[in-house]
Amino acid sequence: MALDLTGDNSFWRSGDAGFAIGQTPVLLSVPHSGRNYPDALLNNLRVPSHALQKLEDRYADLLISEAVKDNHEALSALAPRAWIDLNRHLDDLDRCAITGIAASSALQPLPKVKWHERAGQKGSPYRASVGLGLVPTRLNSYGDLWRDRWAMADIAQRIEQVHAPYHQAIAERLDQRLSLFGCAILLDIHSMPSLPNEAGKPETPVQILFGDRFGASAPDGLISQMERLTRDHGFRTGRNRPYAGGYILDRHNRPDGPIYAVQVEVDRALYLDRQGVPGRAIEAVRRLIAALANVAADYAYGMRRIEAAE
Repeated sequence: MALDLTGDNSFWRSGDAGFAIGQTPVLLSVPHSGRNYPDALLNNLRVPSHALQKLEDRYADLLISEAVKDNHEALSALAPRAWIDLNRHLDDLDRCAITGIAASSALQPLPKVKWHERAGQKGSPYRASVGLGLVPTRLNSYGDLWRDRWAMADIAQRIEQVHAPYHQAIAERLDQRLSLFGCAILLDIHSMPSLPNEAGKPETPVQILFGDRFGASAPDGLISQMERLTRDHGFRTGRNRPYAGGYILDRHNRPDGPIYAVQVEVDRALYLDRQGVPGRAIEAVRRLIAALANVAADYAYGMRRIEAAE
């Protein structure tokens, strides 16, 4: 039977697994952990299928279980990033790797701007040019991923069936929380390879990295509380460099709501063993993610109390 990755079948919702629908101001999103590869994708590969694991936030969906038990609602992708990247703008496409883009296409070249100048902008202008756009096309260690170029009609279908439903689900749930609590907070969960030591700095590398689009998607007070909590759990923290967040944060943060959005990057070495399988150490990371969701909820509750007192 063909794999169904359309609409609601393209992502997991905590309510589907028998968990109560969250009643907190916090929503968790895991956009890059999908491992359900369609035959159409596998049949077009020119690299070994295991190469696509480099695109995954491997098993990051397993990091949110304790937060869900604490009644925070969560969404996680089932469709793989190699099929469509949920953290990319729709225009972030490698046109040379796609057929059927009409000359009159509404897709426009994205402006080349520096990361620190992009706060609040849509899109990710550097990613398609290095093969990591809306539909990934190549990896440094393997080269081109696909035997044949994808048709724009196929990509448009993925946008309609996978990308759009995921973002609609996020938006609807954040609006619900804004209505209920007067504030909503999105925690976008990712995993990263171990970071190198910075030149000239003897400290060991960051293990948990927070991205707030250089202050554009969440207030410093919230991020500072999350950083302190993370250090209290025994992990080393950083902010924005090298990962400041992407399209998901740009699209869903609304400071005037307020709806805040924070990207949380977790060093994979904290929870995967040498074979790339989750080990016992994952429990400490699960507890941390739950604690971060709880402190974010407390921050939102505090904002409501301040507003009520004014």
